[in-house]
Amino acid sequence: MAHEMLAAGSGYLWPRLTFECDGERVCVTALRSDITASEPIGFIEAFKKWILVGDFESEID
Repeated sequence: MAHEMLAAGSGYLWPRLTFECDGERVCVTALRSDITASEPIGFIEAFKKWILVGDFESEID
């Protein structure tokens, strides 16, 4: 749960986005959200990408 954006919570609606690192690369995984009438926002994109740690860190900074 510590690697998932959903854990950030605090009343904000976050996508199902997970970051996992193997020391050299970061795997970024996004899942679609269930589309329901009760949710104000739906996330429709799903992907899984590996990014070099240095590239990930420079973009985050």
